Amino acid sequence: MTLLSITTRINSVLTGLKYKLLYGKKFKYSNAIFGTNTKIYIGKTGKIVLNNKFSCRNNLILRVDTGLLTIGDNVFFNDNCSITCLSQISIGDNSIFGQNIYIYDHDHVFNGSDVVSKQGMNHGPVTVGNNVWIGTGAVILRGANIGSNSVVGANSLIKGTIEESTLVYCKQTIVTKKLS
Repeated sequence: MTLLSITTRINSVLTGLKYKLLYGKKFKYSNAIFGTNTKIYIGKTGKIVLNNKFSCRNNLILRVDTGLLTIGDNVFFNDNCSITCLSQISIGDNSIFGQNIYIYDHDHVFNGSDVVSKQGMNHGPVTVGNNVWIGTGAVILRGANIGSNSVVGANSLIKGTIEESTLVYCKQTIVTKKLS
């Protein structure tokens, strides 16, 4: 084991202990590896459960103001991912998340008024099955239900149900136009 890997492991253990001491029973984890600059926020009625062999690289943000975030066994998050939970987000076992993934179980109500912040929120659970691979830059919105053994391509926007064993991606066309 190199000095760098020992230092990384020690920092990971200290990160887990820091959040366990800060949040107590609202934060449950087992055998987790936390990357640098991992930030966890849990509100008064929020709870986070990270099952066995959770791991992440750098700059992961987990925010559960209310509700429950549950992440299964052997789940990996790459750099710069963010999960914000107000209701319920559940991620199955053996799932892999690329860089810059955003997951939300809510969005803003908007009825045309000019005061968006006073219109409230819509909530809907998000479920990611087992053995799911989410590509870089994907955004998963409230009400998403991604079936097990599925792949979500890079830069996809997901809302609604994705059946099991499905590849889903956004087909984009690059347009070039000569400037005069």
